[in-house]
Amino acid sequence: MENIGPDQNVNVQDLAVYFTDSLHVARKFSPDGQPIMTLCLYEDGTPATWHAWRADCFSAHENFRERLQRLYGNFRPSCP
Repeated sequence: MENIGPDQNVNVQDLAVYFTDSLHVARKFSPDGQPIMTLCLYEDGTPATWHAWRADCFSAHENFRERLQRLYGNFRPSCP
C-alpha cells in the first residue's frame, strides 16, 4: 500500500480504497456498487483503518486543509 497512500501524491490528503471480490464488479464499479472491504488512508498521521463493506472515510475526519481553513476563519478580517 506504500505506493498508493496519500503521502505519495501532493494532491491527496485522504484516500478510500475499495476492495471487491470480482474484477467484473471492479471494472463496473459505481457509487451504488458494494465493495467487500474499505481501507481508509490519511496523510496527517491518522492511523489507517479497515472496514467491512463500504465505509465513509471522510465525514468524521478533518484533514489538514480543513483544519487550516477553520483556523484562518477565526481571524478577524483586519488581521494581516
